[in-house]
Amino acid sequence: MGKVDRSLIHQLVEFIASPSIPPGPTKRAQMEIIDNLSCQWEGSANDLVERIRNSLLPNFSTGHSHVMGREKAQISPEGAALLNGVSATIYESDDYHPGGLIHAGSVTVPAALAVAEEINAPLNRVIEAVALGSEVAIRISTACQPSMNHTRGIHPTLAIGPIGAAVAAGHLMELSQDQMVNAIAIAGSFAGGPMEYSLAGGEAKRLNAGQASSL
Repeated sequence: MGKVDRSLIHQLVEFIASPSIPPGPTKRAQMEIIDNLSCQWEGSANDLVERIRNSLLPNFSTGHSHVMGREKAQISPEGAALLNGVSATIYESDDYHPGGLIHAGSVTVPAALAVAEEINAPLNRVIEAVALGSEVAIRISTACQPSMNHTRGIHPTLAIGPIGAAVAAGHLMELSQDQMVNAIAIAGSFAGGPMEYSLAGGEAKRLNAGQASSL
């Protein structure tokens, strides 16, 4: 089983490392970034988002990544990714893939933008990172449906999202193939997230995209 798993993850990383990205995913990534930024801006004024920001901002070190709604706050990439992911999903107006049942953009866009600000990456690399991260997250999540969501009650955005975020961040950081394998494996170790909120109520879901983006 170990050899099979290793082979599959290396095939995935070889796909990620391909020299050119087709026009379709690239165009989708451009729209995904614009759409997600508008969702972040809209959500940043929400009272619950403001309470989450006030609670979590002191926990993150300073950096070069901006937080929507707190433009003067520059913090670490993981902090910005988490808080901007929360803003993007608070109104459920962000992108959604009906086959994968996943909000891929609200994981990959905050992660890519936060890392890009930290390392001063160019826009074309950000678009590539979002295209790759979202493509991987959507493909994996689609392959897991419908049993992941409807039978096992696992939230795909938090379960698969960390892998998409790792791919997006790893592309921007120009990780080697071996490093990308490790990044995906580490992201997978954080995967999880039951959908109990949809049955018993509660606001735990509001953190899920941000949590996945920051991992």
